[in-house]
Amino acid sequence: MDENLKKHPKVSILVPIYGTEKYIEKCARSLFEQTYDNIEYIFVNDCTKDASVEILKKTIEDYPQRKSQVTIISHNTNRGLAASRLTAFEHSTGAYLWCVDSDDYADVQAVSIIVPYMERGYDFISFNYYTNNGNDIQKFNSKPLTVNNLLTNEIPPSIWKCIARKELYTQNNILPVVGINSSEDYLLTARLLLVSKRPILLENNYLYYYNISNLDSYMNNVNVRSYENSADSAIIIFEYYRRLNVVEKFHNGLSCRLAMCYLRLKKVDSSNFRCQQLLNLIKEADRVVYFLTKLPLSVSKSLYIVRTYRRFILKVNNDMA
Repeated sequence: MDENLKKHPKVSILVPIYGTEKYIEKCARSLFEQTYDNIEYIFVNDCTKDASVEILKKTIEDYPQRKSQVTIISHNTNRGLAASRLTAFEHSTGAYLWCVDSDDYADVQAVSIIVPYMERGYDFISFNYYTNNGNDIQKFNSKPLTVNNLLTNEIPPSIWKCIARKELYTQNNILPVVGINSSEDYLLTARLLLVSKRPILLENNYLYYYNISNLDSYMNNVNVRSYENSADSAIIIFEYYRRLNVVEKFHNGLSCRLAMCYLRLKKVDSSNFRCQQLLNLIKEADRVVYFLTKLPLSVSKSLYIVRTYRRFILKVNNDMA
């Protein structure tokens, strides 16, 4: 292993900024107060219309020891979450990458807790987290870290609950896909976990506070475009798995994901060309799911049947493991 991965590896924390003036100070303080020293912070201002950047700059002044480690990059136009993460990625120099959302915050010991696992050679390190709705905070306990669990949404695909080695991205051509800002996390984690040689879930460590109360964030705008993004991401992941010849191995998870995207998109825009694309891939991956998807039922009933089938298959697979 490269020497800089063994001892005190640099960690790049990548933070897109858009519409988070109520939360950015708490987020930034939790990052600047990390007990680990070798960190670079890359904030990307995606033409936010509020005072997020001004608040961030003011907060930085309280941490003179961190000032030289902070970079703020501004887009000339609003380009979306994926483009912001890509910009941050392109400017990162760390051995490990952590994508943090600017309306969330982290445990100040998070990086210090994770670094020993980096030094032992783990390339994809996931951890548990808290959800914060503004009134109370609750623990979220993740299920086992497996590709099938990720594909079928048994574990959330959030990129902020894991730190991955940068080489895992670069050597496998894994980058944010500009234009896909809903299900963008899934596009990253479903590829990273597949190619990871040494993934690990830190079950007993709750290192992140996920804010579910920010109505102005990227992810709280559900519309037809978000369903299209979900469909596009499912198609891209299927094609990525096909190139690596692992569709048969993960056909249950892939087909159920495609089916759920199809049924949701069909409900809001049945004439969308993506619907036929999704159906074709479902048929290729799993004819049982294809049959269930084509039943003459309401979308809600079809979704229920596909989810029930998904859970049944997961139980069978787990029992056989």
